[in-house]
Amino acid sequence: MPPQAVLVQMAIGAWNAKVVSAVASLNVADILHQHGPASAVDLVQRHGVDANPAALERCLRVCASLGIFSEDSEGRFGQTSMSEPLTLNSPVSVKKLIESFVGNSMWIGLAGLPKSIQTGKPHAHEHLGRDWWDYLNANPKELELFGEAMKSNSLASIQGVLNYCDFSASEKIADIGGGFGHLAVALLEKYPHLKAVVLDVPELIPIARQRMQVKDPAVGSRLEYLGGNMFRSVPPADVYIFKHIITQEVAYNLMTFAQRRDLHHTVGLWYEQMYASDLTPHYPILAHHWS
Repeated sequence: MPPQAVLVQMAIGAWNAKVVSAVASLNVADILHQHGPASAVDLVQRHGVDANPAALERCLRVCASLGIFSEDSEGRFGQTSMSEPLTLNSPVSVKKLIESFVGNSMWIGLAGLPKSIQTGKPHAHEHLGRDWWDYLNANPKELELFGEAMKSNSLASIQGVLNYCDFSASEKIADIGGGFGHLAVALLEKYPHLKAVVLDVPELIPIARQRMQVKDPAVGSRLEYLGGNMFRSVPPADVYIFKHIITQEVAYNLMTFAQRRDLHHTVGLWYEQMYASDLTPHYPILAHHWS
């Protein structure tokens, strides 16, 4: 494709994202997964989707063009490999993440991005009436949806962490911005000696405890939920887990010198043990952590 066509596709991508989010919120993927192919009229009249059939059909055709659903000659839409992650109970579900990230509050908040680039200041307040986190705290449904989105994010990364990260020598982990605590619980289930603390905004903690409901007392007794502000302090631990680099940078800047030194020492040792057969490609990283 020529460059101008690629750029137009990028711009139209915003429209596509909004359509996919709207369809996800209507639970269409779940219905097709449970009941098989259906037309837009069937989805509305037989399965109770709250939508205008003609408008819904147009959105479903957009999704079909993106490979999310199939469409047959009779106008019935069906599942594809792309629609399965849009179902709520999929092990790799991103349904709530898409609903939250392309939802109204985040979408409205992004409207002020050009001005924010000009001024270097946050722009959410001007469009939402308050700062982003204050807005979520004042709107429990939005906060819960955001928590569900973070759950999706955690589920997507848990398997990689369990398979490739070794916490056998650790005593306590702190999952910063850990949402409902799915990653922390998975680690506690794998490492019986490990303790964990999940730090997130105070308003999300009761929802996290209710949604997780850890059934194994041996796991629950080693799990702590802590409401707080990572911009002010982080709980003590010998390992800190971050899913996003911005969160990592904020928490790192809050550490004392001794905590930073111990963290770099731990990372440096991990590299030396993991790549003991050939450290040459990792000399720059080792120099950073041992300097």
